[in-house]
Amino acid sequence: MSTFGSYYFIANVPSRRTRVPRNDDGGVSSYPQISVFNYPGRAAGATKVRWMDAKEFEAAKLYVLLNTPEVQPYIK
Repeated sequence: MSTFGSYYFIANVPSRRTRVPRNDDGGVSSYPQISVFNYPGRAAGATKVRWMDAKEFEAAKLYVLLNTPEVQPYIK
């Protein structure tokens, strides 16, 4: 109920829905932001290390190149 009610608070009232993410330091990056990497997310579950093989890496690279608007002028 409190989450539902928080949609009707004025913008500067702190609530669980409007709080800043834990690792956000409020800084501004000096590097240009590429749109495909601008989706907020958080890891879920236990951390485990996994290396991609060459085929998976090429597939990931192709996905980024085909789905990034900043690259489109160079593809066409």
